[in-house]
Amino acid sequence: MQNLTIATRRWPAALGLVAGLALAFGACGSSDSGSDGDTAGGGGSAAGKKVVYSTFGAQIPFFNRIGEGAKAQATVRRLDFDISTSEIDPGKQIDSIDNAVAQQPDGLIVSPIDGSALVPTIKGAVEDGVPVILLADGLSEDVGQLSFVGSDFAEIGRLKATYIADRLGDGGTVAMVNGTRGMSFVEEQGEAAREVFEERGIEIVDDVYTKAITPDEGLTATQNILTRHSDVGAIYYSGDDGALGGIRAIAARNIAPGKIVVVGTDANEGALAAVRAGTMALTVSQCAYEQGGIAIDVMADYLETGKKPDRRIFTPVIEIDTETIDRVMSGAAWERCENH
Repeated sequence: MQNLTIATRRWPAALGLVAGLALAFGACGSSDSGSDGDTAGGGGSAAGKKVVYSTFGAQIPFFNRIGEGAKAQATVRRLDFDISTSEIDPGKQIDSIDNAVAQQPDGLIVSPIDGSALVPTIKGAVEDGVPVILLADGLSEDVGQLSFVGSDFAEIGRLKATYIADRLGDGGTVAMVNGTRGMSFVEEQGEAAREVFEERGIEIVDDVYTKAITPDEGLTATQNILTRHSDVGAIYYSGDDGALGGIRAIAARNIAPGKIVVVGTDANEGALAAVRAGTMALTVSQCAYEQGGIAIDVMADYLETGKKPDRRIFTPVIEIDTETIDRVMSGAAWERCENH
C-alpha cells in the first residue's frame, strides 16, 4: 500500500504565501461550487485584524494541532488571533461564539462540535456581517459561511475501506465503530466506506455509533463487537482515539496483534506508535497542523482582497500503514502536514 496525499484541491505546499493565493481559488476546482467572483469587505493588509477560532477542547489532540497550526500562521500573517475552547460542550461553544461576535471580530473560524445545534448561532454571526470559515467539520445546512476548509471525508472513508478490502479479500467481514452520530467527519466517512464494502463483497457484521471518539468509548464498543463476532476480520473506526481503545479490547481477548485489521483516522501519537507495533494496520492523517494554517491563509487573504474563496477547500491527507510509516514520516509532505 502506497502512502497517498489526497486533495480535491491541493493548497500550496508552503504556507504563508500571500501574493496570488486569493486568485488561485478561482483557478482550481473543488467538489462544491467555486467562488462566485464577488468581493466584499476587505482591501488592504490583514495585519492587526481580529480573528477568533472557536474549537472543541484540550481533550482532543487533533484540534489542539489545528489550533497550533492556526496560531503559527496567524503570527506570520500578523493577525490579532484568539482561540476559544468549549470543552466538547455545544452549549459552551454557542456562548463563546455569541461572546466573540459581540466584540465584532473581523473574522470567525469555527470547528463545530454539533453540526445541527450550531446552525442558528453561526447563521446569526453571518447575518451580523462576520465572515465565517468552517474548519475540519461542517454544519447540517448551509448558513452562508465563507468557506469550509478541511478533509474530503468521503475520500478518507474510501481509502480506509479499500485498504480493508484489499487485506481481507473476498468474503471478509468487518465491524464499524463510528463516532458521534451526525458529525460530517463521521457520517461522510462511514457512508463512503459502506459503499466500498458493498462493492467489494465485504460483509458488515456490526455497525455501531459511540457518544464520542474516545478510547473509553472505543474500548466498550469493541468489547461488545468481539462478544458477538469473535472472528471478525477487520474493525473500521471513525477516529484513532476510538481505535486505541479497541486495540486494548482486542489485546484483552489475547488475540494476536494484526490478526484483526484495525484502521482509523488522525495519525495521532498513539496511533503512530500502534502502527509501528503492528497492533494498528492503517491510520490516515488529516494534516491537522497544516489545516489550521490553511484556514488562516484563506481568512487573511479574504480580509486583504475581499475576494471570496471557493466554498469547499479540501486539504491534504496522508495514508500511513505498517509498511510505509518510516518512509512517510521522513518525507517533506509529513513535515508540511504536521510540522515535525
